[in-house]
Amino acid sequence: MKPSDRNAPRHRRLLTALALGSIAAHAAAADELQCRAAPEDPRLAELRQADPTDPRIDITSDSGELGRSGDANLSGNVRIRMGQRLLTADAAQIDAEKRSVELQGAVEYLDPTLHVRGQGGSFEGGGAGNFEGAEFALLDRSVRGAATEVTLRDQAILDLKGVRYTACPPGNDDWEIKASTIAIDQKRNIGTGRDVRLEFKGVPIIYTPWISFPVGDQRKSGLLFPTIGSSGRTGTQIAVPWYWNIAPNYDATFTGRYYSSRGARIDPEFRYLTESRHGMV
Repeated sequence: MKPSDRNAPRHRRLLTALALGSIAAHAAAADELQCRAAPEDPRLAELRQADPTDPRIDITSDSGELGRSGDANLSGNVRIRMGQRLLTADAAQIDAEKRSVELQGAVEYLDPTLHVRGQGGSFEGGGAGNFEGAEFALLDRSVRGAATEVTLRDQAILDLKGVRYTACPPGNDDWEIKASTIAIDQKRNIGTGRDVRLEFKGVPIIYTPWISFPVGDQRKSGLLFPTIGSSGRTGTQIAVPWYWNIAPNYDATFTGRYYSSRGARIDPEFRYLTESRHGMV
């Protein structure tokens, strides 16, 4: 045990990175050394100051046609502001009765937690939206990626199809999660994916038909990926770790191991971090 004044920040990050659970746990180890925060979009400061319950809609464009019922056809630098939400597009059709917007061309959606860029899509006043061929970023979770289709439900759940997902900023894509579908619950900070594989520099490392993982720097109890190997002394080896997120400064891992030549055993590991000390048992 050593005083933690100098090492505590590093160990806090490691406790988080090593505990992400499932596929995310493997990618996080590399992210700990490689990832850095991306510069913040300057428009976010204005959006955060806005009233999220403000019902007013502010619309600007280069040109447009307004119908008697309030419907509108807009083109050229379309900008639609609704409370803390901002939509931009090359062109848009507004349905006043349904409070919906059809977007065309280069489309962008921005709020204090989510940034999406795509090619065409739609948005409803209640906070639901659909974007095609989109790139996305969870701004408060250091997560970004791309998907053939991005659907926002209830301003909290993000449904992704044909997904590439990473915890690193642009320019660093060494570790990526790819999946047929991923659903991210921004309130619970939990993601679930189907037909998932982890890739390192484009090479598939691990595959699973289903996975549940924490989003960003959250930690989650659960099974980690097993390891399989063999040797002349122990025969075939299988190790299955189970991670327990006990508290923000305590965690434990119980690894069940089976050796075909020697039998089974369990290896426990407990880690702790306090204001003055850190250690492992």
